[in-house]
Amino acid sequence: MKKIATFVLIMLLFITMAGTDVAAKQVVATIYFGGTQCEWHGWSPIGTLWDTHHELLAYMQYYQSATPWVNYKSVQGITPKANHYKHFVNGIGATPCTAINQLLQVAQPWNDICRSWEQNQAEAKGFMDTVVWPQVGADDTVIINLIGFSRGCISALVFADRCAPPVDGPHPWGKDLYWDADKYNKIDRINILVYEPVSGDDADWRIKLEDFSLNDKVGHFVGLYARDERSDLFAPTIPAFKSDATIVLKLMVPGSHETLVGNQQITGHSTYTTSKYWTDARLVKNYYVSETIAWKLLSLPEWGGVEFIPPSGDLLASYPSKSDAALKTEFFGYVGDMHAYPDICTGGEIACYGTMRYHGFIAGALEYCGDEGSRCSKEYPDPPVFYSDRFAFGLWPLIDLPNGDDFINMKYAVDGDISSGKTASQVQDDIWAHLGSD
Repeated sequence: MKKIATFVLIMLLFITMAGTDVAAKQVVATIYFGGTQCEWHGWSPIGTLWDTHHELLAYMQYYQSATPWVNYKSVQGITPKANHYKHFVNGIGATPCTAINQLLQVAQPWNDICRSWEQNQAEAKGFMDTVVWPQVGADDTVIINLIGFSRGCISALVFADRCAPPVDGPHPWGKDLYWDADKYNKIDRINILVYEPVSGDDADWRIKLEDFSLNDKVGHFVGLYARDERSDLFAPTIPAFKSDATIVLKLMVPGSHETLVGNQQITGHSTYTTSKYWTDARLVKNYYVSETIAWKLLSLPEWGGVEFIPPSGDLLASYPSKSDAALKTEFFGYVGDMHAYPDICTGGEIACYGTMRYHGFIAGALEYCGDEGSRCSKEYPDPPVFYSDRFAFGLWPLIDLPNGDDFINMKYAVDGDISSGKTASQVQDDIWAHLGSD
């Protein structure tokens, strides 16, 4: 009799436990889209196009505490954070392209040669379908973080757009949407951080302007645009937003296209001429600003609380131990250093922002200003005239933003903004609040 009672008790306990709901979890997927020919091994300087400093996106992906896709390597010894997944999508024209195909693919990113726009989209979707969605239960939610550089920014914007709500019949502009209503409803939010979004071509590669009017799943958009970029085909792409609830921050920062992610060459572009070895270590401050912004955003709960485990002594490793106030002071110290970097070359100097403003059809083809003071001393007006200069030049039109042309010039964090009457301290507070201050 005693054995029967024990058996009944065990069975009742089993039935009770079986009927208990499993707590819903939040799954975080972070996808890094590399720039043209940028690859995942750019976490090391020798794996970059410029050899002088690691590339920001590759570095953060490498040291992020998350489960990578099996066909991409990550640093050994990092324990993946539970429910966090990551992937680095090599840039247009990168591996697996052969040398000749690289040139063709870079020049024609819309053609499916070896690593095109659509092939990169397919890889990112494959990561979600293979690695992420199988881990998502019936009551779980998903945060998707999209980080991009250069053409990788375009890939990030398009990927976000294709995570749109399902429609009856074909997509309005001929694109297949990525997931059905069930998966779409599980997406809690999409966050986007992009450094220098440029398409680099004017061809109709089957992506329309509507692709850059982002859906209401986008909770946070932060874009950094280089003030001193003047290369042909480097006109920026600026998205519009369908929801007023999307938090938007667009920053105009000193420097050129590549200095924002680690290049320290004085021309601001990776080249295969002698200028590859003309570097200025002061330009690392551009990188520090970009890295601090990335860490600040990704660590937010709204971005899933992404964590990194870089080598001891690395700047990235120091962030978690700093108070918000200390990190803010350090960050705007980097901004001040960027602002103090020489604007024009005088007295025979070759390192200044003016050096970055002169490039031929192939970025970096023109070497440097040298002693040609007249060539390097051209003054560019402050915004908004400046925007009509860089942003109208090139082959992608500036999209009419429903949110307004609300760029924040980083120089105002140093000098203040006369037009709005805000002091430098007030501008700093505005920027820091956008980045999720305590």
